[in-house]
Amino acid sequence: MSSKKVVDLVNTWANFEAKYPNASIEQFCHWVIASKEQHSHAEAEYSRGYGNDGYAAQLLSRLSRYAQIYSKDILGVHGIESVYEWGFMMHVLELRNPKKSELIEKQLTGFTSGIGIINRLIKRKLLTEITDETDKRSKRLSLTKDGFAMLQSTLPDMDRLSKIIFMPLNETEKNMLLSILQKLDTVHQNAFQHTEPHTVEGLNERISKLSN
Repeated sequence: MSSKKVVDLVNTWANFEAKYPNASIEQFCHWVIASKEQHSHAEAEYSRGYGNDGYAAQLLSRLSRYAQIYSKDILGVHGIESVYEWGFMMHVLELRNPKKSELIEKQLTGFTSGIGIINRLIKRKLLTEITDETDKRSKRLSLTKDGFAMLQSTLPDMDRLSKIIFMPLNETEKNMLLSILQKLDTVHQNAFQHTEPHTVEGLNERISKLSN
């Protein structure tokens, strides 16, 4: 191996280790292969006007849409009309009786849309409002007995669906994907909470600072 190739390899490893300090040699090899494949795909898409960022955003949007369509069909069998309803019910359980505003913020929906989903679930007797023990003037949300039973019935199928969606990836690829997605989520969660209204200039400034 020539000295130039050795230098290139060492530099590539240094870049990888800086991004993924706890990764293994095997993960490094997968990363190099995946990077080359992504580069070739990105070049093809760039010629069509996307660019790397645009193509990545398009793929994330498509994957999210696939998951929503799969989920809607599977949840419909259990009597839940949409993945949004399922998400609201799951977070009521996870957050242990949140306020409406807390639930809507967690779901990243607009206030009007969020209230609409909550009211539909209350009307169908899947959620109910209870008095806040520390503030009698305030209300919190709770799953009804029927709501809890319906939610529980969906969990085996939804767990299998999550495995099916990521079935094409091996464990190393899944770990790398999780690391990348967690990094993006951390930055955008902070930007989302502190930047309003969301303008291109405002988001660019905020995310640039958070990314450094």
